Amino acid sequence: PPPPPPPRFQAEDGIRDHLLGLVGSEMCIRDRLRKACKHELKRHLKAEHGDVDRIEMQNSHLDGRDLMGDAEVHWRHGGHAELHFTCNFDRQGNIHDGRYRYYSQ
Repeated sequence: PPPPPPPRFQAEDGIRDHLLGLVGSEMCIRDRLRKACKHELKRHLKAEHGDVDRIEMQNSHLDGRDLMGDAEVHWRHGGHAELHFTCNFDRQGNIHDGRYRYYSQ
C-alpha cells in the first residue's frame, strides 16, 4: 500500500523561518508572503496602468527576504501580460515594496 500522507502543517507547530524570523509552517509563511506580494503588485499596476482583474503567480521563490518569480496580470478591460516580480520583506514579514517588469514581447 502507498505510504500515509504527510501530517498537515499548522502555525501552532512553531516552525521558525531562519531568514525572516516568522513562526509557522513553511507553506503557511510562503502563502502569506505571496498574498502580500500580490496585493502590493496589484496596487502598483493599478496606479500605473489601470484596473487589474487578477494576478496569477506562475512560480515564486524566496531568496533571503526577497520573494521573486513570474506572474501573469489580467486587466479588467481585457488583455493580459506576463511579468517578472520581486517583493521585499522585513524580518517580521511586512512588505517594503514590490517591483515588476514585463517580459520582452
